[in-house]
Amino acid sequence: MAKNINKDKIEIETLPPQQSGVRRMMADAAGRSYQSFKTLSEAQHHDNTVAVFEGDYGGQIYLVCPILLIKCDETKLQQLLKDIDSYCWNDPDGGNIYYEQKPESGLISGGMGGGIATTDLWIHDELRKLRLKEDIEDVLSDKKEHIRRRP
Repeated sequence: MAKNINKDKIEIETLPPQQSGVRRMMADAAGRSYQSFKTLSEAQHHDNTVAVFEGDYGGQIYLVCPILLIKCDETKLQQLLKDIDSYCWNDPDGGNIYYEQKPESGLISGGMGGGIATTDLWIHDELRKLRLKEDIEDVLSDKKEHIRRRP
């Protein structure tokens, strides 16, 4: 994204890896703030933070979970993302977890309708149809290592 444009020089701002390009762009365009955190631990030290699981390079939001509900470690979260992605897109390079400040509106911009940040776990309808909600909750609460494997 261009930071400063003049006829002699264009300065390009590099997006930090912990920021969602889609949500940063949407916030910038609307003049809203966008705050993300590098790690789960960092996000846990702030109020109203969420973990946003996405696939297809931001083309689908899989789930949005308040940080307060996450009891497992980041390694299990990354495995959860891989497991979910194997059901939906099967492109592990396109998946990511972002730790973000919950937007005032609660709306999480992204593909396939985006997501919603509430006080509870939000799961995309496509994952609900696969009946993965209980497995996902068990991983997040540190009761399981991973969700059931795709048959």
